[in-house]
Order: sequence, then C-alpha cells, then structure tokens
Amino acid sequence: MRKISLFFLISLCSISLSYVKAEENIPPLIPLPQKVEWLEEKFLLSNETGIECKSDELCSYFISKIKELTGINLSEKNKSGSNSRIIIKTNSSLESLNNEFYLLNISDAKVEIEAPYEEGLFRGMQTFFQLIPASVNISQNEDEVNINCCKIEDKPAFKWRGLNLDCARHFMSKDFIKRYVDILAYYKFNILHLHLTDDQGWRIEI
Repeated sequence: MRKISLFFLISLCSISLSYVKAEENIPPLIPLPQKVEWLEEKFLLSNETGIECKSDELCSYFISKIKELTGINLSEKNKSGSNSRIIIKTNSSLESLNNEFYLLNISDAKVEIEAPYEEGLFRGMQTFFQLIPASVNISQNEDEVNINCCKIEDKPAFKWRGLNLDCARHFMSKDFIKRYVDILAYYKFNILHLHLTDDQGWRIEI
C-alpha cells in the first residue's frame, strides 16, 4: 500500500512539474484575453524596428512606453531595411464591435494592432507591453527583446472596471498618482474614483 501511495505521489509531482515547465514561457496576461493562440516563433524588437501609426499621440505614447520598459528607441517611420515593424491602425470594418475591441497579431517579422477605435488600439498596446518579459522590465536596458508570437482577439468582459484612490486621508504626491494611473491603464482599468477631499482636509499636491 505504501509503495502504491509513493508511486502515486511521485507521478503527481512529475505531472505538476511538467505543467509548470510548459506554462513558464507563457506571459502572465492580466486580464486574460478572450482568445489567445500562442505560436512558436519570436518577434525581435530592436532599435531597428519601424513603427507605423496614423495617430501622432498614440505613436508618441507607444514609443515612449517601449523606451521606458526596455530602453529600446523605436523609429517613427518604418525603415526600408528593417526586418521588423509594428503597425497600429484603426479598421472601419470592425466598427460594429465593442469600442475597446482589438486584434493583436504578432509574427516573426511584424506586429499588427487593429481596432475599430483608438480606445481599442490603446488596450491592444497594453497587451503588447505585458508580452515584454519581466526580466527586460527589470533591466530596462536592452538592445534586442524577443516577444512571443501570438494571435489575440480581445474585448473587456465588464464595462465598468474601476479602482478608488482615497487621497482625503493620506498625502499623495503628484508623481505617485500619475504612476497609479499608468498602472490602471496597464491592467486595462477604465474608471478612476479619485477621492480628493473629505472632512480631514485637502491632501493631494497641486
């Protein structure tokens, strides 16, 4: 009986370790997209990667965020000799779908983020940022970064996704609140309840 129990325990541990090993290369996307298909290839993100985006505001945001997360400087125009490029564009054929709907397709040579509206493009960008390996986020000084290739189709499961920040009872700096907003965006929250004042006083730095 003891031999059977020991054999069962060893088998269970082996299965668990195999599952962990299989899962460890999958980025922890939060929230998990509606549909995800992981591919075997890798997309090489580097200083030579070109970017195409008609919205100057979204383009500048994407470039600055990639610089912040990895240290990589993207080109605002797709270089003719570049082996990789990122395309961010609205697609009018998707307009019947959710305002925050987006498609993210990553091959070994190209990243495409498509959405009916810019709000969806912004959500797709956050998913791409989450695909950057955590080790890169720590060093923030890379020349090249390998991104998992995948096909993602996503929209929010809930219309209201919010957090409360109570500034009335504790002093909070402007930089802290800006960082807090960045984190909300990263995890696709869309509502911030900024509780500025109460009987205690005015705490936020202006």
